[in-house]
Amino acid sequence: NGFVTVSGEKMSKSKGNIFPLKTMIEQYGADLVRINMAASNENMDDADWKEDSLKTFSAKLSYLINLTLTFKNAGRTKENNMDRYMMGVLQTCVKNATENYQVMKFRSGVQYSVFHLLNELSYYIERCGGIKNCSKKLLEECISVAIRLIAPLTPHVSEELWSKLGNKKFVSLGPWPEFDEKKIDSDIANLES
Repeated sequence: NGFVTVSGEKMSKSKGNIFPLKTMIEQYGADLVRINMAASNENMDDADWKEDSLKTFSAKLSYLINLTLTFKNAGRTKENNMDRYMMGVLQTCVKNATENYQVMKFRSGVQYSVFHLLNELSYYIERCGGIKNCSKKLLEECISVAIRLIAPLTPHVSEELWSKLGNKKFVSLGPWPEFDEKKIDSDIANLES
């Protein structure tokens, strides 16, 4: 209908707690508005606009952008336990995000595709002692998956990042990430959790 209901905000006497969608997009950008609305409720419930969430989504997208621009500084080639742990996390995020998106549970899908995956990537980099000590191949795979998982919700930034990874075709035309249970090392996952 072109309007957003805003909860937890000061209400205007003339507008109540409803703002034109166009105004929100002009103020915050289409991708932030889109992911904030999609992740605000489960199923097909009305969006519950939370302005505080915008800062969080903005920070997560900024982290992914920065990681996309810097992952090539990674230098380690030999696989270690942290790599196997992160690969398991990646597969779990693919599985859970996909399953939630398929039943229109966008809030839960975003928990895996944005929050859990990016938090675990940050943890992986920290545990490795910085990007230079990480597996470049693994970081590239994680970034590629993260971009594809958020592409339906943040199409503009996703296409830009997909291009930065060196892809010639649009991410929206590419394959969805596939869950591969064989890439989960349950012994390593149990040690790290």
